[in-house]
Amino acid sequence: MSNSTVTVTANLQFLDPDSGISPSRGLPYGPASFAGTEHTYMQGVMTVPTTAGGTAIPLGPVSAPGDSMFINQDSVNFITIYDAVSGNKISQLDAGKCAMFPFDPSITAPAAKADTASIQMSYMIINRGDVSPVP
Repeated sequence: MSNSTVTVTANLQFLDPDSGISPSRGLPYGPASFAGTEHTYMQGVMTVPTTAGGTAIPLGPVSAPGDSMFINQDSVNFITIYDAVSGNKISQLDAGKCAMFPFDPSITAPAAKADTASIQMSYMIINRGDVSPVP
């Protein structure tokens, strides 16, 4: 079986019309591709409740979370991502924002909690594996 490929592309831009910075400043990355022996991922939409301590993010077949991306679909409220239910905060997704990061290998069951009301969150988590950059 051939290797799977994870491709990461990101661009963070900032434009402050009051500072005179024009055009906007950006920090682009990628596309960067990584080959791996793992062939498992989970992609879905989760309704994130306001349950104290957070609710486990469904991992499906993923046994060791690796690269991940989360998108807050709400226009008002934020979502907090935790390293486990009742665990430590990893990230706060403000309304309409996204986060993309690799999980630390010690994290095996991440969780999410909505701020004020239940929120739809799109996500993709790729199983951690033997991943190396593709030349």
